[in-house]
Amino acid sequence: MLQINIHHIPENGLEIDTTIPSAELEINTGDRIKKITPLVCELKASMVEKDLVVRGNTTMVANVACDKCLVEYEEIIESEDICIVKENTPEIVDLTNDIREDILLAFPQLFLCSDDCKGLCYKCGINLNLEKCKCDFESETSSPWDALNNINFDSDK
Repeated sequence: MLQINIHHIPENGLEIDTTIPSAELEINTGDRIKKITPLVCELKASMVEKDLVVRGNTTMVANVACDKCLVEYEEIIESEDICIVKENTPEIVDLTNDIREDILLAFPQLFLCSDDCKGLCYKCGINLNLEKCKCDFESETSSPWDALNNINFDSDK
């Protein structure tokens, strides 16, 4: 847990460099994430009148499988420019849930090993990033779009 006692924050702010175990953040790894490192936090807490303001960034590394080719790789997940404001704070403030929300929003919708990942062949399953597929796509005659070949768009009917 990341808790701050507001009475320990000096006038010029409190630097917080810490790590939070991924288990404490309760991030559901599911099948997509194989392993996840602790969250590294570099934060600065300040009091502005009776309000707590926390700014900074967080970073973690996740071992994931590419959603296109299924190759495992490391994805760096960063949440930059965190800004948490707690109004009329109690003496001790727990920031764990706020930090958790920020890092969850930083997770990509799609894990890709590279921007130009070609994925797997839908016929034979070969990784198209590593070798060229030998499937013969030219001989395929059935396509949902084949019906458009028989339409005469120039008729006056």
